[in-house]
Amino acid sequence: MSSRIPWISMLITLAMPAAAALAGQTVCPCTADTSVASVGKETQQNSGTSEKIKIKGRENQPLLKFDLSAIPKDAVITAASLRVKVTDPKFRLNQVAVSSVSTDWTEGAGRSVDGEGEAGEGACFAWPASGKSAWAAPGSAICDVTWGNGGSVENYGFAKREDGDWYVIPVDPRVVAAIRADSYGLIVQDESGWWAPKLSNIFLYSKEKKGAAPTLTVDWADADKAAPGPVKDIRVSTDNLDDGQVVLEFTCSGDDGAQGTALGYEIRCLTGAKITAENWAAAKPAPRWQTPRPKVAGQKIRAWITDLKAGQSYSFALIAYDQSANRSALAATDVVKLPKTTPPRLAFVKPIELQSGSPSEFGKMSLWATDELTKVDPVSGQVLDGDGYKDTKARSGSHIWDGQNHAIRLAAIKGEIVAFNLVIEATDGSLADIKVKPGDLIGPSDAKIPAAKLTPHRVWYVQGRDSKNAGYYGDPTPMLDKPLQIPAPDNKIDGQKNQSIYVDLIVPHNIPAGTYRGQLAVESSAGSGSVGVQLQVMDLQMPDELSYIIELNSYGWTNAKDYDGWLAMHRLAHLHRTGYNVLSYGHCESVTLPFMPTLEGEGADAKVADWTEFDKWMAPLLDGSAFADLPRGATPIPHWYLPFHENYPGKIRQHYAKPEFFENEPTNENSVLDYEAWKDKLAATDVDIRTAFDKTWQAEASAIASQYRDHFLDKGWTKTQFQIFCNNKHYFREPKTQNVNENGTWKNATSLWTLDEPSFGRDFRALSYIYSVFKKPLVGAPLNVLTRGDVSRPEWQGDRCDNSLDLAVVSSALYRYQALLQRRQITQGDKLWFYGGGNGPEGDNTALVAMYIKTWTFGTDGGLAYWTSFAGADSWDKADQLAVVHIKGAHGFTGPVATTRLKAQRRAQQDIELMNLLARQSGWNRTRVAHAVASAINLQSRTVARGADDPGRTSFGNIHAADLAKVRYALVQEILAARKGEANK
Repeated sequence: MSSRIPWISMLITLAMPAAAALAGQTVCPCTADTSVASVGKETQQNSGTSEKIKIKGRENQPLLKFDLSAIPKDAVITAASLRVKVTDPKFRLNQVAVSSVSTDWTEGAGRSVDGEGEAGEGACFAWPASGKSAWAAPGSAICDVTWGNGGSVENYGFAKREDGDWYVIPVDPRVVAAIRADSYGLIVQDESGWWAPKLSNIFLYSKEKKGAAPTLTVDWADADKAAPGPVKDIRVSTDNLDDGQVVLEFTCSGDDGAQGTALGYEIRCLTGAKITAENWAAAKPAPRWQTPRPKVAGQKIRAWITDLKAGQSYSFALIAYDQSANRSALAATDVVKLPKTTPPRLAFVKPIELQSGSPSEFGKMSLWATDELTKVDPVSGQVLDGDGYKDTKARSGSHIWDGQNHAIRLAAIKGEIVAFNLVIEATDGSLADIKVKPGDLIGPSDAKIPAAKLTPHRVWYVQGRDSKNAGYYGDPTPMLDKPLQIPAPDNKIDGQKNQSIYVDLIVPHNIPAGTYRGQLAVESSAGSGSVGVQLQVMDLQMPDELSYIIELNSYGWTNAKDYDGWLAMHRLAHLHRTGYNVLSYGHCESVTLPFMPTLEGEGADAKVADWTEFDKWMAPLLDGSAFADLPRGATPIPHWYLPFHENYPGKIRQHYAKPEFFENEPTNENSVLDYEAWKDKLAATDVDIRTAFDKTWQAEASAIASQYRDHFLDKGWTKTQFQIFCNNKHYFREPKTQNVNENGTWKNATSLWTLDEPSFGRDFRALSYIYSVFKKPLVGAPLNVLTRGDVSRPEWQGDRCDNSLDLAVVSSALYRYQALLQRRQITQGDKLWFYGGGNGPEGDNTALVAMYIKTWTFGTDGGLAYWTSFAGADSWDKADQLAVVHIKGAHGFTGPVATTRLKAQRRAQQDIELMNLLARQSGWNRTRVAHAVASAINLQSRTVARGADDPGRTSFGNIHAADLAKVRYALVQEILAARKGEANK
């Protein structure tokens, strides 16, 4: 349209909606329906011929197909609604979502409903037709092709009851347009997820019920005559991908030329020649589930195309189309040859050969050693290997104990902390006045590692909590600052014959590479003895800044006056290359840190009144000055929770659309909140999160967030990753079972959603909305701010958090939904952490390290093995999985005290730093390193969890400390070889 007559354009634009409304309406009959179940054995059951289908949160979702043939093929869909009938008047719907399905499916002949009846073949959660078919990639599920995943389109709205038991559910016109053009029916989800138990299992009539079948009403307008424009700037990348894969990145065209949003793309590839209009038909189409939906014109988008042939040459081309089947001009790449590489291997993996011999004996005392991960039974002297104590002949020799020469042999790089366990045996049953005295290590040209760099710790033993693990296990490691006895009078163990001393060896940054030798002396009532210590320092530097974050998560700092203890805890985390992260708020309006800045004013006029106390506590951590004397120097803390959530800075009760949601009603016969009835009320009258918070709350969020950003930038705090994290959950309003740590203040619980470990669609949407409000004023260079969500169920996230959630922290779903998570990483740039799986004191620390390594090979950049790393004082006596740091004192010790599990996590972090260093070398990338590591050691594991919210425990069937030592050494040699190769070019 010519710009010289804009008024004509405006008249036409204003007239279009009226014309569209008059074009036509069609009621489309249901042609196929079933219901898929995502729980247990029901994931493989079909209900294609049942008269009723089930809808229950994420657990049960109806699948529906409709006959759309009465809609003109080139018509534009302008409105649509799904009409369904519940089987009982007591059933209710409110917040409901619908999505297109990107893979075709078969209705099936099964009659299974609620786990009962004949299962039959046909569409189910696990497959679209039969066990021989897949929704997307092998091992995928229906969640891979719905709810915004796999090129699907979704929307949500609020169902309206009419004509008794019928409900009308709004459907976005774009969803229907996608079904007509390239997809296969609808899937429906109750986004509220939790009606009261008697109402939670909701059933709808299927097409098999005469007079009650679902229908789809569609309004349509005349055809769109303008074709989409061609996509621009197609870029083909194979960076950090497996062979036979590419990422296509391009700029979206519009629906009408360069304006609006097209409906879809068709992506094709052709071997050996550039794609043109003439050979387009001969090119191979990419699967629908690998084809993303267009964004608004001008935005960048990525498509991940797999199952190509390595070493083959391809051209890739795209055509955009709209609702009226208008197609853009073809946009194609030149012919690109894909790499074909040899399978990556760690060439330097080899057995560590040491001479077998015996312990070093001195009268009634024997000395020997194990590596830093291996625990020794204080009674039998057996070592913990896998699932229990075993006689592995470690006393005679191992990968670190040279039993012939009575020496401890270690290898490390500069700036690393390497460790070992010195085992002192009382061969006659008892020893007294035991003292451990490290000596200097002397190396090339008389270079010296001072004795002060070797720090002995006493290994304290705790008793297992169950009959299977009723023995004693070394875990806390307080500093060794006084003589010991065997048996120890304070750590009472019947029959104790040996004591482990955990020794940290800090390798200085600036020393020559080479072999360093010295002695570790032990004095006792039986006399004196020593063992040799030999350290091979390799010519590589351990980075001071962490490229992989291991988190020690905590929910508050309870001692408001203990500033010194606060710094001590952060220093302990820093020394162990971890991050101590403390949430500043609780579920029930509590503030869990004593130094949060005071605020004044409201809305846009709100401001931080005083930063003094905040800066006192946080500045040394964020500028690194608190750590200047530690091995990594003045490196700031790696990450920190920001305080922003639904109740900070603005109070949700004062600014939410329905304040009655916070009333403690209805009540039970004891005049206490009836939690189940409260949930039911909320589910029935829920509101749209996008309009629920008033403008004052939004303005206050923006004002205070902006002031945080300005203050941090003014201070130069740009090296720490700041995390916006919503943790609160609605179930803290349940009086009888929750709020142990909230002092019974359930009446003040602020969240109306499950924001941590979100369960249902409404939870993901709330998380997305809250994050979008805070992201706008906070996120952006040079400040490193991201939004974090602890997501136990990433399969149900879909696109609900696109562009709002930066970092997903995932539990055991990391393994089950690996392809889905990897696609988000590649196409959207999502970051990934893992959580859960950490062992207790009874566990083999080799498995703890292996778990971090395995999750790194799955694409994570950090993680937390424990949902909290701190437990009470009784954990000095009884094993406690969550006592990774003993922050409370006992038996004369004061906290914080590291455990062997904290030290194992340091080892894991250092090993992963080596993997990241290798990934940056020529000829390597992260994917190749991941494959090489996985092929060098057996990373098969099993995680046992009681459900998605349970972080569980992970065990490895066949991995040993020596295996990890071989891989660690090989990584260093590969890095050195790669650097040498580059230098020789």
